[in-house]
Amino acid sequence: MATPEKIIKRTRRDLWLFRAVALFISIILWMTVLGGERVEVSKVIYLDYQLPEHLMISNSAPREIQLRVAGPQAFIKDYEARKITRMVDLSVSQQGEYEVTITEQMLDLPIGLHLVSNSTPQILVRLDRAAWKRVPVRAVFSGTLPEGFRVTNVTLKPSTVEVRGPETRLRSIDSLATEGIALASDSLIQEFDSKVSLKDHPGVLVDEQNQVVHVSVQLEGSLARRSVDEIPVRVRLSGSSGRRMLNLRRLGIRVTPAAVSFLLEGPEEVMRNLDKEKVDVWAELPEFKEGTQRVRLDWGLPPGVRVVKRSTDWVEVQVPRPTE
Repeated sequence: MATPEKIIKRTRRDLWLFRAVALFISIILWMTVLGGERVEVSKVIYLDYQLPEHLMISNSAPREIQLRVAGPQAFIKDYEARKITRMVDLSVSQQGEYEVTITEQMLDLPIGLHLVSNSTPQILVRLDRAAWKRVPVRAVFSGTLPEGFRVTNVTLKPSTVEVRGPETRLRSIDSLATEGIALASDSLIQEFDSKVSLKDHPGVLVDEQNQVVHVSVQLEGSLARRSVDEIPVRVRLSGSSGRRMLNLRRLGIRVTPAAVSFLLEGPEEVMRNLDKEKVDVWAELPEFKEGTQRVRLDWGLPPGVRVVKRSTDWVEVQVPRPTE
C-alpha cells in the first residue's frame, strides 16, 4: 500500500511531466507558426495628438500613416483586421514647431511582426495658441440657372457661426462658405439645409450643433405651366437581376387607369418645347406574381420641370394567370 509521501511524490512527478509536455507542444506550435507562410500587408495607423488645452495644430499634420508590415500569416490576419490608433504625446509642449519621429516602439507591433516601411517616418507639427471668433456665413451655389433666372435674395439662419482654431489661421478667416447648393428652376422660392464647409480651413472647428445653416433663396424669372394629358403608364419590375420594363401586351398585363395627366411647371423655354414623349410614367412591381396589386406611380421629367398636379398617384396592375 502506497504511503501518503509516495502519493505526493508521484503527483508532483506527474505534474512536472504534464508541464514539460505542454511546454514542448507550445514550442512546436510556436515554431510552426513562425516557420509558416510569411506575408506582407499595408496597414493604416490613425494618430491621436495629445495637446495642451490652450494649443491647437495649425498646419496640415497627418491624421494617419500607412505602414508595410510583414510576419506569419496567422499573426498578420488579426493585426490587419483591427483599427489601430497610436498616441502622439505633445501634452507638455509649448507654442512652436515640433518634428515627431514615428519609431517602432511608438507603433508597438505585436510579437512576430516587423516593420518593412513607413510612409511618414517623420511628422512636422506646428502648435499655435487656440482662439475663438464669430464669422458670417455665405451661401455658395453650384451649377447654373436657365437663362432669364437670377438670385434676388438669400437669407441664412444662423447668419454667423463661432469658429475655433489656431490664432494665426483665424486672423485670415473673414467668412465661411456653405457647401455647394444646387438651385432648381422649378420654383422661385427655395429652402435648403446646408453644412458649413471647412475644407479650405484645416485645423478650424465649428461645434457640431452649429454646422448646418438654413438657407432661403428667392429667384426672379419666368415660369410657365402646361398640361400634358393621357401619358401611358408603363410597368417596371424590380428584382435581384435589376430593373426592367415589361411588355404589357405580350404578358397580358392590364393597368387601371392606363394613362395619367399632369399639370407641369418650369422655365418658359423648356415648357414651350415639352411634349408627351419627354415625360416618363411607370408603376414598379416588387415581384411578378398573379393577381392585382395597387402600386404608387413614379415619373421622370426634364431638368427644371416639376409636377404641380396629377390625375392620380396610384394605379392597379393586374397580372393574369400564366397559361399552361
